[in-house]
Amino acid sequence: LKGNLEGEAWSGNIGLRYVRTKHNAGSLRPVLPGDSTKPTISAAFGDYVGTTSSSSYTDVLPTLNLTGYIQDDLLLRFGFGKGMTRPSVGDINPTVAVNLTSGTGSQGNANLQPLRAYSYDLSREKYFGPTSYVSAAVFYKKVDGFPIGVDSCQTVATSQPYTGVTPNTCPEGQFRITQT
Repeated sequence: LKGNLEGEAWSGNIGLRYVRTKHNAGSLRPVLPGDSTKPTISAAFGDYVGTTSSSSYTDVLPTLNLTGYIQDDLLLRFGFGKGMTRPSVGDINPTVAVNLTSGTGSQGNANLQPLRAYSYDLSREKYFGPTSYVSAAVFYKKVDGFPIGVDSCQTVATSQPYTGVTPNTCPEGQFRITQT
């Protein structure tokens, strides 16, 4: 974009990105005693059933950058953008992993949404020559969706009960599992 507004020259660009995300996560869990679920896989080391979870979301991500040429050597810049960052694969993996020494563990969450952010930037630049300038800038960023870990005490079917000496503040045999 280029233009002239009341004697002031300006330029810029605009953009729009459409992002459609679909993911499926799966894992195997042992068939528990008394479980009426039919095994998906039978092996020498036990029967397992497959579990799956899926999630989808859509984002429209606009951007705008404008530069106003107040004078040949004095510029005012403005930028706006919306962005997103997907959770890591480890954070959405539904498998439970435990530490038999500490009595702790972790489990992913296939329903996690991405971090979403709105960014605003404003700067003023004064050029003294082809390679020298001074500038001042301010910015504001609003981020939604920071992940946090939530602890709970669980009996983990894929592991022997916790019997270690390190206290984990859970009832006997249970693990302190952190899920994002």
